Amino acid sequence: MEQWAPTGELVYTFYTDETCKNPVTENDGIPSEAGKYYLKVTYPGDSNYKQTEVDLIPVTIDPANLAVQVEGYNGTYDGTEHSAAVITSVTGAQGAVSEYIVSYIVTDENVQSDENSNIWKRSLSVKDVADSGKYYWYKVTATNHTTAIGSFQVQITPAALTVQQVPASFAKTAERR
Repeated sequence: MEQWAPTGELVYTFYTDETCKNPVTENDGIPSEAGKYYLKVTYPGDSNYKQTEVDLIPVTIDPANLAVQVEGYNGTYDGTEHSAAVITSVTGAQGAVSEYIVSYIVTDENVQSDENSNIWKRSLSVKDVADSGKYYWYKVTATNHTTAIGSFQVQITPAALTVQQVPASFAKTAERR
């Protein structure tokens, strides 16, 4: 007795929930966002074989790592405020990341703050030579990526002071009271 191979195709469906009520709809039904998914594989059946499905297969897409390049401010004191740092590049598993959020903090000790702390600021300025002796941190977040936290240095050197010619002598007549 000869058996024939099934004539139908296997159907692969990803769901966002274990009850298979919410199928992934974007990207032709293939998940691309970080998170947990459930894969259901079914055979729709044909004239010789019944419909069948395998047990759900849990699938996890982990967030990608970020690589961040940052340059801390480096200049001579000029009395004006400057951005503490410039992010020069952010890359992930697929190359350059164009949409990200940067936050900064400055501390007196070399201790990294918790990424969920409310002390992170969207911008940070430096102005004086005294700003050089502190610890500066950046935090970069991007969808589908782990948060990147790192440090950078700020260097503000003292400006040269130019003293104009002072008279060699100064004469004033005393006034009587």
